[in-house]
Amino acid sequence: MNRFDDYPYGPVLSALNTLLGRAFLVIAASGVGFMLGIVTAFRSFKPVWLALDEMILLGIFSIFYGIGLWVFPLIFLFALGFVLREWRLRYALLCTVLMWVNMHRTIRWTEFDGPMAQTKKVIQEVLPVTSPQETAHK
Repeated sequence: MNRFDDYPYGPVLSALNTLLGRAFLVIAASGVGFMLGIVTAFRSFKPVWLALDEMILLGIFSIFYGIGLWVFPLIFLFALGFVLREWRLRYALLCTVLMWVNMHRTIRWTEFDGPMAQTKKVIQEVLPVTSPQETAHK
């Protein structure tokens, strides 16, 4: 026996090697990749909590604006192989990497690099930003 078959790790690894455990692991790995993509795109942890409400919407945006058109089918095919062929558990990191790249590229394009973001940046440079308090005193 090695140290992973002992009590603290053994039951957890046995549970993850079941069909439901593997499906949960793919979903959890994709969720971690989703959050990592948001953190690296915005370079802050604050948007992660805001994006949890809009997870489905960001996923749909990534299909049309990012590489989600390729990533989601790849994750689905990987999940089928991972569950049915019983690949090693560490291979679930592939879902994390795919979702991270997907979310990072989608958010960077829509918020910083896309045409709408560039237009917003130009408008903010041209128009001075005034607060309601400043306009009330004039």
